[in-house]
Amino acid sequence: MNRASSNTSITFSRRFLLASTALVAAGAMAIMPTAAKAVDPKTTPQGGTVTGGSATISNPSVGRVEIDQTTDRVFIDWDSFNIGENASTEFFQPGTD
Repeated sequence: MNRASSNTSITFSRRFLLASTALVAAGAMAIMPTAAKAVDPKTTPQGGTVTGGSATISNPSVGRVEIDQTTDRVFIDWDSFNIGENASTEFFQPGTD
């Protein structure tokens, strides 16, 4: 192999390596989950609908949600379930006094 052919081979290999590395990095970025969005410190779960069992969902004050479950099992469908750092969400279940 002469020197010119060797340089062409190295240049091609280097370009291929750089291109394939860039594609792998781009693919990894595409499948990575997005960063979690910050929520307001007083954010509480929203839009709770009891779909099975029995429970009462109340908001006694800003930044507070209470779920008073009155059956052994309850199913609640939430529009969103975020709890801010200065908020609270409490579940009161039967038999856990």
